[in-house]
Amino acid sequence: MVVKDVGALDADLARWDSDLANALRNLLALRKMFAFECFFAESPTVVPTGKTKVEVEPLQRNFNDLWQHFQLIQSEIARAKALRQKERWISKATLAAIDEILNGSSLDMPDILVPLEQRGLLTPASAGQTKASCTELMRSLATVFEQTRKLVFDIQKVWDEINPRLDSFTNEAAALKALAAELHVSEPFEVVQLNQRVTAIHSSLLSDPLGCDGVAESELQPLVERARAALKPLKEQRDKLVALLREAEAGFDALKKLHEECEANRLDALDAIVGQRELPRSTFALARLREWFGKIKDESATNLTDASQKFTRWKAAMDEWTRLEDEANKAYKAALEERNELKTRLRCYRDTASKGRYDGRSMLEDPELIRLGHEADERLARPCDVARARESVDGFRGRLRTMEVLAQP
Repeated sequence: MVVKDVGALDADLARWDSDLANALRNLLALRKMFAFECFFAESPTVVPTGKTKVEVEPLQRNFNDLWQHFQLIQSEIARAKALRQKERWISKATLAAIDEILNGSSLDMPDILVPLEQRGLLTPASAGQTKASCTELMRSLATVFEQTRKLVFDIQKVWDEINPRLDSFTNEAAALKALAAELHVSEPFEVVQLNQRVTAIHSSLLSDPLGCDGVAESELQPLVERARAALKPLKEQRDKLVALLREAEAGFDALKKLHEECEANRLDALDAIVGQRELPRSTFALARLREWFGKIKDESATNLTDASQKFTRWKAAMDEWTRLEDEANKAYKAALEERNELKTRLRCYRDTASKGRYDGRSMLEDPELIRLGHEADERLARPCDVARARESVDGFRGRLRTMEVLAQP
């Protein structure tokens, strides 16, 4: 074996010092992780179960060995450093001894216990001591560290991700239960299942996080979707009814205005028009419709289905009321407007006559036109016979047209 010179061995010792310091720093940092404390500490706080047990238990044994092996390496490197510092002028024998410690198979590994379940009848209880170099052992420890670190972070990631999701599902279940209460129906069975599964996952999450990974989406989300689907038709029915009730309530002022206008036009037409008859109108009073509406609105808070059916009947009655009221109002207005239109025509004809002359005088002074005007005024007065009033107004216009023709040169 070629023995390294002093400079090379000093460089090796410095590298080992740095490697051991880094390794110790990283091991201590890993030990601070909550997942490590739960499963890999000297006295683990959690007993793994399920899928997590399968992954954790082999590494638990390996990691426990890691600390012992790490101390072996520390002891060997300390022995090499002591030899280096022992002699001022290092002999070749000392150099060879240090090199053997650093690069040779100088470590006596402890017996490896063979578990009873892995032994045959003639199998020894231990595999006996073996020899290993510091470099080989450190490489093996690095592998164990990386495997353990990866598993610790995988477990921590599951906890970090699934806990907020479980909280979200708990909130979702509470919201669905509250919605069912608003709709006055029993909460869907899926909500009960959802709460039970969330509780079950919470109880196993600490001991078997790897077994819970992905369960939230694969098991819980379908329960949420089925519960939403069960409540969706009722919610849509509720929202539709609420919108219709709000719209109907907002329209009561317009209905009241229509009723008041129709009643005023009815009274006016009965007083002003000869032969004006009562027109068909709803037998429902607006106050009664309003009272019926209030009962439906109150019932909608406790019995959505019955309230929706009653609102349909109420809406039909309201539409019929509105139709009859509107038709009657238009008919009364038309009768009054016909009389007003005749009065307007007579006024215009008189204005035209005041500007014309016939037989040396104003057309308004014509005796026949005066007679026809008085007759039209009398017939347009309340109560007005519209047909006879129209005859008089038409007669006034006819006499005016005749004078206009005769007055032309």
